[in-house]
Parts: sequence; structure tokens; C-alpha cells
Amino acid sequence: MHLARIVSLDQTPPTPSAHDKVDKITGKCKSRIDAMSLLIYNVVDATVGLFLTIYGVYLFLKLKLDLHANQQTVFCFLILSTGILLVLCAVFSFTAMTNSGCRSCIHISKYLGIIVGSIAFGLGVAAVLQKKKTYQYIDENYADLGLNVNDKKFIENSYAFISYGLLVVSLEQILRYRASANYYDHIIGADREYKLLEDREEDDWQTKVESNKSNRKEKYSDLKQQYRQKYFSKAETGGKDIDVETF
Repeated sequence: MHLARIVSLDQTPPTPSAHDKVDKITGKCKSRIDAMSLLIYNVVDATVGLFLTIYGVYLFLKLKLDLHANQQTVFCFLILSTGILLVLCAVFSFTAMTNSGCRSCIHISKYLGIIVGSIAFGLGVAAVLQKKKTYQYIDENYADLGLNVNDKKFIENSYAFISYGLLVVSLEQILRYRASANYYDHIIGADREYKLLEDREEDDWQTKVESNKSNRKEKYSDLKQQYRQKYFSKAETGGKDIDVETF
């Protein structure tokens, strides 16, 4: 086994062709692009998710909504749920990117993003279609809801922003899914190459240790034999009785 390792280390690896070099460079560029895109998506989802979560809580408190399944309550609940799910998407994805032992978390983020995208798309379309009715409801009932003029303007302005923002989020989740899948393939390959390189370095070190040990043993044996011959010859010429076994 030791000789097999030495022979394998003496073998020269094949020189990669120009096409292989181009493919390797292209793969690294794609991997970096996917990683950067995924990082941007994580920042966007975390920011938007926090905003939607705070906005959903704000609506529940300001509009004094109860837990009955009326239109306003369902809308606020979906906004709040979408915000929380977006934050979870970002957290799972960021965990997979920063921890090699949690790469599978990117699958959770990827499929969770599809659920979030579906909810965001449906909620965004409904919000756009119900825009006039929602504004009319707020105009007619904002005093009864305990809102002042500033609260009314803020809700109306943020409603329009969130309506179209949810549609953008739904599109972004499709891009996230693709970037997550590509990034996972690249990072798993990189982790595998790193593990192989680490194992090879460990084998090289072990081989070097065994080789040094063998060399020291061989040198010691040669030196011992040399001294045996030297003092044995002296004993013969000088007539002295020397026990060569002591050397």
C-alpha cells in the first residue's frame, strides 16, 4: 500500500486542455454570479419581509382588526404571513451559504420561496383589483377606525407601493429558485473538490511521514552495520575480544 501511494504520487497528472480551462473559468464565473445574485435576493427578501411584517402588525393595531375572517383581516394576515416567510427564506438561504454543514437548507429556502411567490402574486393581483374599493372603504370609515388624516394618507400610499411590490416579489422568487438550484450544484461540487484536496494532502503527509520513518530506519541500519564491520575488523587485527552484538 505504501509503494502504491508513492507510485501514484510520482505519476504526472494529465495537462488540462484549453477547452477544459475555458469551461473551468466559465464555471467559476457562473458560480460567483449565482452566489452574488442569491446574496442580493437574501438582502431584498429580508428587507421586504421585515417591512411587510411591521406593516401587517401596524394594520392590525391601527385598524383594530379582530380574528374574524372578514376581508380586511384576511388581507392583513396574508401580508404579515408573507413578510415572515420572506424573512425565513433569507435566513435559510444565508445559513446554507455560510455553513458547509447546512447546505440542504437552501432546498428549504428554494421551495419556501415558491410558496411565498404564489401567495405574493395572488395577494398583489387582488390588491391591485381591489384598490378603488379599499380606498373608498378607508375614506368612508377612517374616522370610525380611529385613524387620523396622516394615518389615512400613509395607508393609502403604502397600499399602492405594497400592491405592486408583491408582484415584483413573486417574480423575484422565480429568479431565486433558479439561482438557488445553480448555486447548490456549484457549491456542492466545490465542497467535494475541497474534501478531495484535503484528503489528498492528508495522504501526502502520511506518505511523507512513512517515507521519512523508513529512511531513518534504513540509515540507522546502515550505520549500525558500518560500526559493526569497523569494530569487528579492529578486534581481528588487535587481538581484542569485542562483543559486536553491543553495537
